[in-house]
Amino acid sequence: MFKGVINYQNGKIPFVIDDYRMSLFSEEELVSLFARENNFKKNYILTGQCFISGNISRPITLLVESSMGSTCYLTCFILNRVDSDKKINSINFESKILDSIFQYKYHYLDLSRVGINLGVEKKEIYSIPFNIKNKNYELKYLIGKNSRMGLLEHFKMCGVTSINLQNEQIKEYYKIIILMTRFCKFITSNSDVSFERVTLSEDNFPVADIYCKYVSDKASDEFDIMFREFEIMKYVPKILNNLALELDSKITKSIPLGHIEDYGNLYTPYRFIEQITAFEYLFEKLEPKKAKSKEFPLKTELKLMFDMFTDILNDAHMNSDEIATKIKKIRVNIIHGYAYYYDFDSDINIHFIIIKLSDLIQRMSLKHIGFREAEISEFRKEIVLF
Repeated sequence: MFKGVINYQNGKIPFVIDDYRMSLFSEEELVSLFARENNFKKNYILTGQCFISGNISRPITLLVESSMGSTCYLTCFILNRVDSDKKINSINFESKILDSIFQYKYHYLDLSRVGINLGVEKKEIYSIPFNIKNKNYELKYLIGKNSRMGLLEHFKMCGVTSINLQNEQIKEYYKIIILMTRFCKFITSNSDVSFERVTLSEDNFPVADIYCKYVSDKASDEFDIMFREFEIMKYVPKILNNLALELDSKITKSIPLGHIEDYGNLYTPYRFIEQITAFEYLFEKLEPKKAKSKEFPLKTELKLMFDMFTDILNDAHMNSDEIATKIKKIRVNIIHGYAYYYDFDSDINIHFIIIKLSDLIQRMSLKHIGFREAEISEFRKEIVLF
C-alpha cells in the first residue's frame, strides 16, 4: 500500500494505492473537480509525492489506465529514490525467469572458475540489438556487482537485463515491460510471468523503481535446466524484433500469445478456442492466398500445417487428416452449441490434441518470425516445452 498526494490544479489531493487502484479523498472541492474533469478518462499521467516514512516523501509519477469518479485504476507508477533531475537512460529487470533464459548460473560458475572477481565489476554477457518503431534499442545482460556503488548496490545474487531508453516517458517504460513480459511468455510457454524488480537508472545508478502488475516479489519458476543448451544469439534477436513490432492490445504483424493465457487449467474449451484463433491468425500470415480461398476451410488448413511439420505427429497414433478432423469436430461442437463442456479436462484425447496444437502453433510462430525449418527443429530440441 502506498500513500501520498497528487498535484492537481494549484492544490494537492491525498491518495491511497492498493493493488494498483488509487483512491482519492479530501473534504475540499478539489476531489469533485478532479472527478468531473477525469471521469471515464483513459491513459493519462498524474504526478505527486509519495510518503515513504513519516514526513519523508519521494516524487511519484502515475500512468492511469482509466478513472471513475475519485478512483483511478493504474497501469503502472514510478517512485523516485532521490528527488533530483538525473536523466534516466536505462530500464533494468531482475528476474529469475530472465536469469534462466540468459543462463545466469552457468555463466557465473564459468567466470568464477577462471578467476574473474564478479564482486568488483559487472560483466556483460550478451548484447542484443532490436528495434521499436524505427528506434534502435539494445538489450544487455550483465552479471556481477558494481563495487563503486557500495551499499547502494543490490546484494541479491542475480543478473540484470538492461535496456537503453530513447526518452524519459512512463509510457515508453511500460511498453518495454510489456515486451519483456511477452518475450518471457513465448520463450517459456508459461503465462505466469513476473519480475522481482524493475528499476530506472542513470548511467547504471538506480534512481527510481517502477511498479506494475508484472512486478511481484512472489516466487517465480526457474527454468535453468530447460535453457542450458539454448543458443541465445541465434534465437533471441529475431524473437525480440518480432514481438517489438506491436506492443499494444491489437496484433496484426507479430506472433500471437493469447493461447498461452492462464485459465487455471490448460485443458479448457476457452484455451482450445484461443488456440484455434492463434492458428488461423498464423495461417493467414504464412499462407495469405490460401487463407482467403474457400477451398481451404479449417480442416484443410490444419492438415496442410501438420504435413509441413511432420515430426509433430511422430509419436501419435493418427495422421494429419485424422487429427485435423478431430480438431474441426471439437470446434464445431463448441462454437455452434452442439456440446457444452463441464468435463473438458477429463478427456485424454482432448489433452493430446491441445498438446499437439500448442506444438504446431509454436512452430508456426517461429516460421512467421523468420526461422528456417532446421532452426525450428533445433529450437524444439534445445528447449523442452509443452
